[in-house]
Amino acid sequence: MLDPATDGTNQTIDYESLGELLQKYSSDLNKKQSKNETDYQVNHARLLISGVREDSKQMRDLMEQYLRNNIKFFNEAIKNLQNTYDMLADGPEKDEVGAQLDNLKQLQSQAEVDLDRVKNSKISELERQMSDDLDLTQIDYDTKMYNLLAKNGGTEDAPEIVALNQTRLSDMNSKLAGYYAKWTDLLNTGGFVQGSDEWMTIWKKMQTIGMEQSKNVAEMNKKMDRQQSTFNVPNGLKVMDYFDYMTQNNTHKSVMVGAGNVTVHVNIDNMTGDTKDVEKMTSALESTLKKNNSNLVTQFASDVKANMGSSYNPN
Repeated sequence: MLDPATDGTNQTIDYESLGELLQKYSSDLNKKQSKNETDYQVNHARLLISGVREDSKQMRDLMEQYLRNNIKFFNEAIKNLQNTYDMLADGPEKDEVGAQLDNLKQLQSQAEVDLDRVKNSKISELERQMSDDLDLTQIDYDTKMYNLLAKNGGTEDAPEIVALNQTRLSDMNSKLAGYYAKWTDLLNTGGFVQGSDEWMTIWKKMQTIGMEQSKNVAEMNKKMDRQQSTFNVPNGLKVMDYFDYMTQNNTHKSVMVGAGNVTVHVNIDNMTGDTKDVEKMTSALESTLKKNNSNLVTQFASDVKANMGSSYNPN
């Protein structure tokens, strides 16, 4: 064995003693890994029996702990072998220890790769969960919106459609806030090295969520301020119909004249009310009607007899 009274430089060790030392290191490592494997399998089986899925967070956490334990055991064994290797003089004994040291380092590296894969699966699962949740929410609101559009004739700026869109955007922002908290927790507790690809992936997800929330708030404000749209007319301009134009400018008046069961509405320009002006207007009306349909009276009587006037009552 090595002489503890020296610094280990250029010391040699007989093969039998070296074999015993390596066997001790290997036995300690195997014992720890065996217990770790047993604990993992038992807990894995218990989770399966209780109905936990293989791709669940509980299963993933269990695998992560299993791998972390193995990495710790490899580190301990590598440290012991490295100390022995450093104290040996060049020769076959040192080469043998070096070979076992390289093998342990390779096993440790593979365990770290597996651990990274498990940690990355957290990112993938949360991405899938968020995407599915937001997609299903959007589909639900789209279904409600198209049902409303089918009922009101396709008017997208109808009050009920505007209200539904505002509710949708508010609901989306609430869900995004929940996922922002989940991404933040994963960033802080997932064991990712700051600046690594995985860390940056999570960070960008959080920034994207913040942007989407601001976008939704802006869209809600826009929908609340937007006036009712009219085809081919820019927002902010109100179309004035014929009646609005006539009454606002006070150039015409609407006059209703009734006699018996007949009522006539006539739009006339501003007049003084003089009898002669009225006579001119009624004469022009009579002339126009006769000119366009000389049989107007006969046709009207025929239509009434045919019951075209729904409110007509000869009695």
